Amino acid sequence: MPLYRTRGRSRSRPRPPSRNRSQPRPPKTTLHIISYSHHRAQRSPHARTEIRDAIPRDAMYLYTVDCTDWQLPPPEFSAWYSSASPQWRNWIMGTARGRAAVTRAVDDALRRLRPDHSHSSSARSVALCTASPHGSHRSVATAEAIADEALRRGVDACRVVHLHLHHNQMRKLTD
Repeated sequence: MPLYRTRGRSRSRPRPPSRNRSQPRPPKTTLHIISYSHHRAQRSPHARTEIRDAIPRDAMYLYTVDCTDWQLPPPEFSAWYSSASPQWRNWIMGTARGRAAVTRAVDDALRRLRPDHSHSSSARSVALCTASPHGSHRSVATAEAIADEALRRGVDACRVVHLHLHHNQMRKLTD
């Protein structure tokens, strides 16, 4: 079972004013982010199937953010912090390539999730992937940074799945 986190809006935010019950409720927007190992995906048909199956059928797939050739932090950084930690997210956002990739991914997701005059179609659910050589550091931190930024910018919910974290020794995390 893959490691995943489901995060939505904080319960501490004020509730919106009550709506008239005869009005339809606006659909919830969801961003699905799947991080995986680029090496495993290239070498294993099972890994490719696992990635394909992690993307919900009703979600519009956008693209994969390729983190394979991004700068690495100091070697001890990985020993000190979990790749899903705020320290890793801050490190990714502190690099020009990481910040640009996260911003672009969230902008593209929001364009598809929010109907406007420039797009004739909008989706209620979109998916994108992040890939790094082993799927356990840069892709995980990038997926978490994308989720944080998307929630901050108004996406209703993010579902983050880390497929190849710690060689399939995974557990469920919820906030």
